[in-house]
Amino acid sequence: MEKNYTIVDSVETLEAAIAKVRAAQKEFAAYSQEQVDKIFLAAAIAFIFNYACYFSEIYRGGIESIPRGQYEAGHVLGMTKAQIFYRVVLLQVI
Repeated sequence: MEKNYTIVDSVETLEAAIAKVRAAQKEFAAYSQEQVDKIFLAAAIAFIFNYACYFSEIYRGGIESIPRGQYEAGHVLGMTKAQIFYRVVLLQVI
């Protein structure tokens, strides 16, 4: 059986929804700004470590994929290990 809604039913339903929202706001208002800042900082640090590890694996795989001949060519040209890394290897990885 279908129920016919009236304006009074709609207002009561709206008031009940507003009461639920206000109760939820009070629950979340229990956190102070300092607590929210600490929670946000912890989440930000977790994301930073996650992405740092992720990108380091990408770069590590790229560095390992450089053929040995690239390093030997740098030595033949008289480059130091640092020069080979920055001028030859890193440019190919990126």
